[in-house]
Amino acid sequence: HKAREEETKEDMLLEFLKAVREVSTEEQDASGNATLVLGKTRFHEAVDILACRLRSWGELRTQLLLQDVECQNANLLHLLYLQERNMQYKDAVREREQQSMDRRIDVAVKDECYKLLFRIDNLKRQLKTCKEEQEVMEVTMRERLKVEFEDLVKDLGTQLTMVRSQFKEYRESLQQDMKSNLGEIRAEALRKIIKTENAPIELKRMTLKMAHTEDTIEDLTIENSELKRALLKVRTMNTVKDLS
Repeated sequence: HKAREEETKEDMLLEFLKAVREVSTEEQDASGNATLVLGKTRFHEAVDILACRLRSWGELRTQLLLQDVECQNANLLHLLYLQERNMQYKDAVREREQQSMDRRIDVAVKDECYKLLFRIDNLKRQLKTCKEEQEVMEVTMRERLKVEFEDLVKDLGTQLTMVRSQFKEYRESLQQDMKSNLGEIRAEALRKIIKTENAPIELKRMTLKMAHTEDTIEDLTIENSELKRALLKVRTMNTVKDLS
């Protein structure tokens, strides 16, 4: 459009100059210089024609510029429409991606929650199993320790019973030995009294009776000690039997 408009202006100017040249006359001044002489009316007519053509040219140029502006506006509106569509598309895509991401996150969170629930349930079962095994182990250990300590207590009780029995037998034996020694001392004293020539007969008779009584008592004491030992042995055997 611009090249056509500039060409049109040149044509109008050339035609204006040609018209001016045609209606003007050439005169020479005193110096010999050529001068075109044109009447005022003719010149105004040529200028009016040029003005009309220039006005038409300006109107055409304005119309063409307006068309260009309208085309540019239309293009801009189209570009704006395309940009809005693109933004709407991007917003829709972003919204779908956000929804998809939310769904993926929701699914991932649910999967992790289910995994944690399964793990917690598994740990609860393992804990229950461990507690049951611990209870069984405690019962087993308690029974084992009970058996071991019962055997130990029984052994210690048996040993204590045997030691007590031996101590009682030793005490009875010691008492019997002491009584025998005392009896021998008394018998020796009585024999000395009997052998004494100056002792009265009644005293000697009483001494003999006393010696006889002492012998009887000593025999009974020995027999009693034997019976006590036998009874102690029987009691010890019964105690050992009850402990075992």
